[in-house]
Formats: sequence, C-alpha cells, structure tokens
Amino acid sequence: MIGHMTTTTGLRRSFLVLHGWQNHRPADHWQHWLADRLTERGHAVVYPQLPDPDDPVLEVWLGELARRLDGLDSGRERVVVAHSLSTVLWLHAVARGLPGLDAVDRVLLVAPPSAPVLAGHPEIAEFALPPTTSTA
Repeated sequence: MIGHMTTTTGLRRSFLVLHGWQNHRPADHWQHWLADRLTERGHAVVYPQLPDPDDPVLEVWLGELARRLDGLDSGRERVVVAHSLSTVLWLHAVARGLPGLDAVDRVLLVAPPSAPVLAGHPEIAEFALPPTTSTA
C-alpha cells in the first residue's frame, strides 16, 4: 500500500522511525525493512539510534525526539512511526506539549508496552504512562 499511495498521488513524506527498549537497530529488524522500502519510494526517512537503548533516560529521549522532529522535512507530510518504548515516549511528549508535535501530520504507535511491563523493569520504570486528562 505504501507504494500505491506514492505512485497514485505523487505525495512524498518525511518519516521518523523510532525504536524501542533494547533495540540496537539490527539489520534484520522490520524497522530497517520499512525504512529501506520508504526510501526506495522517494520518501525522506530518519531512523536514528536513540541513546542508551538498554538503559534509556526519559529526558534524554525526549530531547532526542524534539531534535529529530525539528529535522523533519517541512515541505513534506511528516509521519512518526514509534515502536514499543517509543510509543510511550510519544505519549510523554504529548502530555508535556513538546514543541514540534503540531508539525507532525500522522503518528503510528506500534506495540505499546503495558503499564505492568513498564513498572516491572527498573531500566524503563521512569517511562510509566503519563497521566491522561479528561474533558468530561
């Protein structure tokens, strides 16, 4: 479907692909496959190695997210694909109103970890789900 959307509309996108906990971006990971296919189709793709993936620090990852969002091509539709711990990173960014989020057109959150998983691992416990607000 990715190729179909590109060839029929000519739309080019800028993608930010974010990995999860303990991911050192192995060559056979689906995210590499995705980044390669999107690049082949003419999209701009950024797939960074986030700092200290085995023992991440929320504030450091938020800073890296802000930096990467700022680097997305503003002349294209901007899409973030977040996997695992990066899905929770995205939720923290939204809860804090991180600058640059409003420039993102689409977000895909893939396989978010549950609250018990986050709480059960000291290395990622600080990523506990941020509080949500209710409009009711």
